[in-house]
Amino acid sequence: MRKVHIALLATAVSALVLTACQNSNRRAELAYVERPVELLYARAVEELDKRDYQQSILLFNEVERQHPYSEWARRSSLMSAFASYESRAYDEAIVTAQR
Repeated sequence: MRKVHIALLATAVSALVLTACQNSNRRAELAYVERPVELLYARAVEELDKRDYQQSILLFNEVERQHPYSEWARRSSLMSAFASYESRAYDEAIVTAQR
C-alpha cells in the first residue's frame, strides 16, 4: 500500500513539473515584441499555409493586440477563426468569429 502512495505522489509531482515547464515556454512565445503589421500578418499566413494552426492563431491574435484599430486587425480576427476551425477547435472558432 505504501508503494502505491509513493508512486502516485511521484506521478503527481512529475505532472506538475511538466505543466510548469509548458507554461513557461508559452509565456516566452507571447512576449511583446513590436513588429510591423504587414510582417506579423504575412508570418501568420505562412504558418497557416504550413498547417501550423496554433502558431498562426497566436500570430493573428498578436496582430490584433499590437494594431487593434487597423484594417489588419479585422482581417486577423477572421483568419484566426478560420485557423481555429481548420484545427478542429470549433468552439474557439465560433467565439473568435463572434468577436
